[in-house]
Amino acid sequence: MQFKKIVPYKIKRLIPMLGLAGATLAAPSCEKEPIPTHNEFLVFDRHNFLTVEQIQQAAAPSDVKTVYLVPRGDWFNYQSQNISLLSKQLQSWIDASPKARGQGDFEFFVGEAAAVPEDSLRIVRNGWTINAYVQDPWLHR
Repeated sequence: MQFKKIVPYKIKRLIPMLGLAGATLAAPSCEKEPIPTHNEFLVFDRHNFLTVEQIQQAAAPSDVKTVYLVPRGDWFNYQSQNISLLSKQLQSWIDASPKARGQGDFEFFVGEAAAVPEDSLRIVRNGWTINAYVQDPWLHR
């Protein structure tokens, strides 16, 4: 029977090896620091609509995280046919950039948005609300 002789490491060799192993694990990574981002807000109303070019231009810089399309003013004169046209226009704006998103409230005459449920759902799905702040249904009659 043959026995192999095992030579143990000396402590003065073991400490530098552990230090070297720890240094390789704690090496700094080569990741870039994140670029600070901000949001853009494009405001429109029923008299001043946005263009697809304006949305694409606002979304072009790399530091822009989201472009919010915000409606202002009243939309009470929009009836169901106009809401359908508006819905298609809003969808084209959302499709203009993957960074585009709706924000804010459309205040239509009470019941008009319910007449075109597919269009009002499209508006809500893209981030806007409809008559969210109307307290009294008789308020706008």
